[in-house]
Order: sequence, then structure tokens, then C-alpha cells
Amino acid sequence: MGFLDKFKKQKPNCPYCEASLDPVPTRKKKCPSCGQFIYVRRRPSDRKRILVTEEDAKRIEEEWKRIHEEQEYKQLLEHFSVSQKEYQNREKDLLKKFKTVPSQRDVFWAILNDRLLEAMKGKSWGKISELYREQAHFLIDEGKDPFRSLQESMRCQLRDYHSSGVVKKVQVYSAGNSSCDKCKELRGKILTVEQALETMPIPVDNCANSYGYCRCVYLPIVD
Repeated sequence: MGFLDKFKKQKPNCPYCEASLDPVPTRKKKCPSCGQFIYVRRRPSDRKRILVTEEDAKRIEEEWKRIHEEQEYKQLLEHFSVSQKEYQNREKDLLKKFKTVPSQRDVFWAILNDRLLEAMKGKSWGKISELYREQAHFLIDEGKDPFRSLQESMRCQLRDYHSSGVVKKVQVYSAGNSSCDKCKELRGKILTVEQALETMPIPVDNCANSYGYCRCVYLPIVD
């Protein structure tokens, strides 16, 4: 039986001394009878609010953390088209290398790097650009600076255009009104692929929009 089972038919009583509570607390509060802090948490099974001790509050938070990690794991497997076998093999490699259990995000980051190195061997610029962008979004989710990954994504996209022999020019397209002033100045600017590679106008470093990173893109111009 899990520790949460004892709360299935919980009465509005203090979880320490079982004194009746009226009104029932809706947030952290001291019990008027025993003086212990009562915590209010949502039960994972049905999201119902329950009254718990400090120790049980920590255990519920750990349970929610486990649930969120499982959800994120499934989402990342699907998003990056990673099989469980590929994930488990990479996890074992990292454990052997660093002698500590890697986090889920560390494993997925390692898999992205593996794919990036493989794409680089074949100079698959379009695929490399896509993988750098995936890395950028990965960093954004972690609250880290994605600028370098975004810049490399743009550079590889331009190389892909150049190698195609079809796209000679590109046009900068910003994110409209949500763009910062620097990005708005670049909106609609047309450059040759060579000029764009030389000057790398986007992504804009220190972009000041509310997202915290530049969302400008190149649109190919085909004559």
C-alpha cells in the first residue's frame, strides 16, 4: 500500500493531532490545537486537495516530480524519435564514462550530439541545421543561452542553400510586432547567400524581445 492511500477518505482534521479544523485550511497554516504546520497538497491520483504533515508534503512533491519526469521522458522520446533501446544504451554509456547516473536531459543531449556528429560526417547541412535548432530549443527549455546553437543552425541553413545551387538570395523575416527594434530593422532585408554567410545578421545577439532569443528566419528567394 502506498503512503498516499491513507489519505483516500481523509477528514478535515489536523494530520498531526487529528483535531477538527473549521474552516479547513486552503494553504499552509498552523494547527490551533498542536501548533504544527499543516500543508495543503494535491494528491497525484485525483488532484484532490489534502491536508498533510511536512514530511508527507515532501513525499508528495517527490511523487509529482517522478510523474513529471515520466511525462517529459515520453514526450522527448516521441519528439526526437528516440527508441527506448537507444536511450538506454546511451544512458549506460554515460554512466560508465562519468560513474554517476545521468539525468534524462543529459541523455537526450548526448543523443542529439551523436546525431549532429553523424550528420556532420556527411555534410548534410539541412539536417545539421535542424539538429542545432533542436539543441537551441533544448537550451531554451533549461533557461540557458541558445545563441550559439541558433547561429550555427542559421549558418548551416545558408550552406544548405548554397550547396543546392538553386537559392542565390535570402530575405530576413522577423517575428512581427513581438520583435525587438534590431530585428524589426532587419525585416525584409535581402542578401545574397554569400553576404549572409559573411555577415551573419541573424540571429541577433542580445535580442531584446520578450522571448529572450532571436526568432528571425531566412526565407529563400528562388529566381
